[in-house]
Amino acid sequence: MTQANIGPDFISMWAIESEQKAREIAAAFHAALHGLRQLYIAVPSQRRRA
Repeated sequence: MTQANIGPDFISMWAIESEQKAREIAAAFHAALHGLRQLYIAVPSQRRRA
């Protein structure tokens, strides 16, 4: 049985014990994505330069 559902613009997760824990997970995920975006800006792909 799947405990998550992922779409192009959302992620739904089940079996999270509290709203507080869900908010912590969402904040960590957001921070990780923001960090990846900043890394992409700082170190652009070699394919883009060609």
